[in-house]
Amino acid sequence: MKIAEAVELWCGSLRRRGRSERTIVWYRMWLADLARSLLLDDVALITLADLRRWVDGLQARNLSPCSVRGAVASVRAFCRWLVGEGVLAEDPSIRLEKPALPERLPVALE
Repeated sequence: MKIAEAVELWCGSLRRRGRSERTIVWYRMWLADLARSLLLDDVALITLADLRRWVDGLQARNLSPCSVRGAVASVRAFCRWLVGEGVLAEDPSIRLEKPALPERLPVALE
């Protein structure tokens, strides 16, 4: 199945499950970035190594840690959906590491 076709099917599934349009746009943005980076057209060809290279590329672009973590979460959710739908036999993102977020200091009260 082509990546663009799978993304459209997944977005339809998200809408039916009541996800907000902003959430769907967020997911679609990261999946489009992934598709551009991988230069692949078939979801069955995506590997863990491809996904790790993509995450490394996101970090090299100096995106915030929160953005990179959100991108990883988006791709992992998409891959889980593909497995659930029977499009993929195995989830290539299952061992994809989520980047750590920097610790935030609590706001001190006066």
